[in-house]
Amino acid sequence: MKQFLYAALLCVGLGTSLVACKKDDDSDNDVTLAKDQANAELIYNDVATMADLAVAGNTLYRFDPVSPAGLKITRDTIFQPVKLTIDFGKVSAPCKDGRSRRGKIVIEYYGDYYTLNQNHSISFVDYAVDNNEASGTITSTNVGPNNFSQTVYNLVINGQVRKAANGKSYTWNAQRVKEVIAGYTTPDPTDDVYLLSGKAAGVADDGTEYTDKVIEKLKRNFNCNWNYQGVTTVYPKNRVAREMHYAAEACSSTVTIYIDQKGQEQNIQ
Repeated sequence: MKQFLYAALLCVGLGTSLVACKKDDDSDNDVTLAKDQANAELIYNDVATMADLAVAGNTLYRFDPVSPAGLKITRDTIFQPVKLTIDFGKVSAPCKDGRSRRGKIVIEYYGDYYTLNQNHSISFVDYAVDNNEASGTITSTNVGPNNFSQTVYNLVINGQVRKAANGKSYTWNAQRVKEVIAGYTTPDPTDDVYLLSGKAAGVADDGTEYTDKVIEKLKRNFNCNWNYQGVTTVYPKNRVAREMHYAAEACSSTVTIYIDQKGQEQNIQ
């Protein structure tokens, strides 16, 4: 009888251990969705910045290819809407910001680009950043100065990114408010500093639906390749939220992703 009870208790103990191990194995600690959202933020906001630069002149500054022959900016002003094309060529060109780009960005607008509340439509032709293929549309609108005389843009982004790493795609449909808080009084774009706020929704590369929200405004300066300062939270359907904390002070590719109060440091491309 004692032997039977011991065996039964042993089985229960092993069963409990197996369940506990399975629970640990099933813990929700995947950061892929959060990193994809952060990369989409960079890809599409950089495109909106490049559109403004291309309208102003023939250089994209830190987005320029290392070889000047790797970039062509053309303007068709005969018909309305005005059509401006940024062409990086068919082969990925290394750029000054450390990323590579290929394909075209097409900007269309009516009348004067700088007219307040003028919509600028941005689309893509075979565009890719580091072989991550970005498609969709961006509508950028200069809504004028805020109460602090700072320039404000509304961005509506309907994006899809096909990842170079695995060929899978995710969507990122975002509404962003871009506030230029420094450099807006000078013609030199390299002194610009801006804040980003807003929300987004989409479908991850594994089919999970998600939403995201900027909890603390993201800060970016023109000469930094990444956002720094600020907090964004991603809410995957039926899963634990992912809270992304960007580096607090210096320009850095590092972001800390918290899942269920456990932080992981990750690098954004």
